[in-house]
Amino acid sequence: MAVLLGTVFPAHADLWSLESSVQSSLETNDNVNLAKHSPGTVNNLSLSTTLGATRRVENMATRLGLNASGVTSSGRVNPDRVDGRINLSQSLSLESDDFEVSAGYAQDFNNVVQTADVGLSPGQRRTTTVGGSWSHSITERLSSSAQVSSNQTRYGQAVTNSADYTDTSFGGGLSYRLTEIDALNLHLSHSEYRPVSLGNRSQTDDWSLGLSHQWSESASSSVSLGSYRTRTQGSTLALVCPLDAVLCRVGLVPYIPVRQPVTSSSTGLQYSASYSYALDEVTSLSFSASRSQRPNGSGSVQRSDALNLSASHSFSETWGGSASYNMSRTSGPIVGSVGTVNAGESRQQSFSVSLSHQLADDLTLGLSYRLTQANNVGPSNSAQSNSLNVSLSYSFPTLDASR
Repeated sequence: MAVLLGTVFPAHADLWSLESSVQSSLETNDNVNLAKHSPGTVNNLSLSTTLGATRRVENMATRLGLNASGVTSSGRVNPDRVDGRINLSQSLSLESDDFEVSAGYAQDFNNVVQTADVGLSPGQRRTTTVGGSWSHSITERLSSSAQVSSNQTRYGQAVTNSADYTDTSFGGGLSYRLTEIDALNLHLSHSEYRPVSLGNRSQTDDWSLGLSHQWSESASSSVSLGSYRTRTQGSTLALVCPLDAVLCRVGLVPYIPVRQPVTSSSTGLQYSASYSYALDEVTSLSFSASRSQRPNGSGSVQRSDALNLSASHSFSETWGGSASYNMSRTSGPIVGSVGTVNAGESRQQSFSVSLSHQLADDLTLGLSYRLTQANNVGPSNSAQSNSLNVSLSYSFPTLDASR
């Protein structure tokens, strides 16, 4: 794509930028898999590297992001693993249009509340994503946009009752700037959820109308409200008499289990709200809450609720701290080990605090604590974990070059 665009739109100068860092950390966790009865404390030693490269050619930009972590665990609870993420994108800006295509692959451990599939137990997860977007300025105040994406998610064997799936979606919207500080947004989308094996196939249509406002240089907020409609096609187990029903009722002929198709439809409210405020140059607060219909590794599309609160403060030029609370909840049909479908709800919440100390211009020492509580993760249970993390990170100087 980059070569093709470079041929069509010849450039006169290339601007290159390279950012990189390396981090080593040691984490102690008393229940890393959020089991009902913890098998014991696990120590994870990890080494991570991050790389970001950008190439700009007049009205085009190519971006590469890479993150890789090697994790070594003590004990027999979890084997050693490699987590990572790579993303490549290409953008093109014209007078009234902006285009972007991207592709990415991620391999992670499903145990962080903000990004976890909380209906499943922690474990390895692999995600492949491709997508594209287009935006067009109709007038100085009015603009339109369109997006399309495909997401494939696969889970490791250790993730109990998981269902690999593919989710594709496309949508578009309009944005109208009411004033210099207010914008009105309308968005519509259609998505299709397809489990690889057991589970429910779903189609979801949703819309939302939102308003964003810049209260001051230090405060901004946004809110949106809409609805969704999901049509689900699945199956359920039923007992059927192969001969006359009377013979089964008197016990002469046994019932046999068969799978029968089931179709259902559901509607609901979706919303999102966010607010950020900088009290001063060293203290900031942020808040976000949302409800939507999202794909799930439990074998169905489920309603998802999320709540995030955070605060950060710089005590001095070299010391900083932060605290956050995060909650994620999914509710909807959950596919059991034999293919049965039951209604259920899973929730995780975490509270974390962290301190950072800048030892040198490019060297930072970090210390953090996180408490995680979970209900109905995988098999029905409740669990809690405490983790303590010490890290040392080094950021290499940014390299800039032009040709």
